[in-house]
Amino acid sequence: RDCLDAIIPYLDAANIDLKSMEDPFYNKVCHARVEPILENLRILRNAGVHLEITTLVIPTLSDNLIMLEKVAEFIANDLGKDTPWHLSRFAPEISWKLKELPETSREILAKAYEIGKDAGLNFVYASGYQDNTYCPDCGELLIERIYYRVKKFDKEGKCPRCGKRLKLEI
Repeated sequence: RDCLDAIIPYLDAANIDLKSMEDPFYNKVCHARVEPILENLRILRNAGVHLEITTLVIPTLSDNLIMLEKVAEFIANDLGKDTPWHLSRFAPEISWKLKELPETSREILAKAYEIGKDAGLNFVYASGYQDNTYCPDCGELLIERIYYRVKKFDKEGKCPRCGKRLKLEI
């Protein structure tokens, strides 16, 4: 908490990994506990820091749909429905310790994306499945991401179709 209090005045934004909602996962894989992470996320949100959450979806370890529902519900209820949730694909070829696991399937990313949308999250991104940004009110494409290039972006910060003002990050 001391470290967090010391850096908050210098933070405009943070992208924090929320790997799971389950202590057994954090204990086994990260040698940590989940509750301090959740509390720090709440503190950052309450301090006005722009938050984005990333969940690495690891087959057999963090791809449980019920657990992903818990992550989505936590984000929606505790951090706000406009908090972006990035679902990252696990790639064993770049993993340090988990090379024996398979790559995250497109199907599980699609299910996780739907879980986020069903929880009411306005900005859900699933690597290689859905990387674009749409207006949460009218569905207009606002940002089209193609291999880290932005194809379309409303620089006024509002939807060109319905006029909803959005805080969009590229």
